[in-house]
Amino acid sequence: MYYYIYMHAKDLKNGVLGRVFFLKGDDLYWLDYAREFFIKLTDKENRDVSVKIFDEIDSLADIIFTVSSFSFTGGNHIIIVKDSKYKAKKDELRVFRQTIQGDIDPYFLVLENVSFLEKEDKELVTEIDCGKLKKFDLLPIVEDIFAPHGGIDRDAALTLIDYTAGDMAKIDLETKKIIAYADGQRVDLKTVEALASEDSELQIFEFVNNFVEGRRDKALKLLDKLLTKGESKNYILGALIRQYRRMLHSTLSPKSDAEVAKLLNVREYAIKKARQIKNLNKIKMKSILDMLVDYEYKFKSGSMSLDLAFDCAISNIMQI
Repeated sequence: MYYYIYMHAKDLKNGVLGRVFFLKGDDLYWLDYAREFFIKLTDKENRDVSVKIFDEIDSLADIIFTVSSFSFTGGNHIIIVKDSKYKAKKDELRVFRQTIQGDIDPYFLVLENVSFLEKEDKELVTEIDCGKLKKFDLLPIVEDIFAPHGGIDRDAALTLIDYTAGDMAKIDLETKKIIAYADGQRVDLKTVEALASEDSELQIFEFVNNFVEGRRDKALKLLDKLLTKGESKNYILGALIRQYRRMLHSTLSPKSDAEVAKLLNVREYAIKKARQIKNLNKIKMKSILDMLVDYEYKFKSGSMSLDLAFDCAISNIMQI
């Protein structure tokens, strides 16, 4: 009898069951982490023979033949399939299922974000989640990274997670930069705020917050920063609409931060930040939101260029 097994990539260090694995998720760090975990199960000196990666496949027969072949070398062999677009035919999928239900030792078969697996196949594979972790699941991981280098304050670690929107690939890049700067000293909140690159959505929040609080020069500098680093005007306009929508819902709703976040399908942190803006009444918020949506519609419908719609939207925000 087969049972559906699920785990996150972070738990691979504890070992695995089975021989067939389905990597699912879009965090590049965890995908690389999982891939490397399996590759390290092979003999380091024979990896050019023991590791076979299929970026594209013409047929599942390629995989079936490989895992059914006799191995002339000892140790584990890793087969990684990365073709996310391949659509399997029913007959070959049936043979594939029969194959992986059998003993494919010494092979480990790793299927990375493939689309041909069907619901019943989940009973035959171990699913490894390579997606983003929740904030407080990431916290001990971030603290462990900094521990050998002097450590990090809890509020600093949480801010780093917020700045990177919980993307472990981004966290990995930022931690290397911060550790190099700290040079063995414990990292505090000020260091993270000074060195870490904020997620664009957070910069949008800061732009709105500074504008509402009357710091228009700083707001325009933040807007210029977003444009300079390459964010499109289309993206910024859409992000502004999302921010004002969150602010309006947060003001009108008696629900908790978590409940509103679930309703709007955003992180709870986004609602907490939206509720920090106090100097804008509901009527003004609704007026700005309607104006932004109108300019977005004008450029998308072709009645106005993106540049003109964006400039008019920013000008109107400054005047309301």
